[in-house]
Amino acid sequence: MATIFRNILILSTSSRSLYGALFPKTVSLQLQQQRWASKKSGGSSHNGRDSPGQRLGLKKFSDEYVKTGTILVRQRGTKFHPGEHVGCGRDFTLFALEPGYVRFYHNPPETGDKRHYIGIVFDKNNKLPRAKTDPRFRRFGLIDLVEYRENLAQKRAKAQAEREKKPIYV
Repeated sequence: MATIFRNILILSTSSRSLYGALFPKTVSLQLQQQRWASKKSGGSSHNGRDSPGQRLGLKKFSDEYVKTGTILVRQRGTKFHPGEHVGCGRDFTLFALEPGYVRFYHNPPETGDKRHYIGIVFDKNNKLPRAKTDPRFRRFGLIDLVEYRENLAQKRAKAQAEREKKPIYV
């Protein structure tokens, strides 16, 4: 006769057998453990890795005012090409070389150039592209020499006056 109590199996012998006659009512215990899975085994996963986005794309739009060095576009390759007063970095980032307003434009269709360009204009009313006969607008970063010389002369005079006030020890 076998009786099962949850996780324990108890076997008892009957008294009619020879063994039962010699050793009446002998009880032998045999433990049997049974385990139920609480979760399905998952194994290893080959997915689960990801890198953050590279934040590519337009950073400034048409008619926006930008300062020198402002990034206009982050891109891979040259989807947009640098136009007037725009520089191109080694990772194809376009940036402003001069302060002004952003313009997006194409060259005229008769040139056969289908590229997209980004340029900077100094006046909000100016348009790109310009005709070849139109003058280019450039900022040379020049200074007013008259004012510069006047300031320099004032500084020299002030320094000379301070030197004359101090006694010289020999």
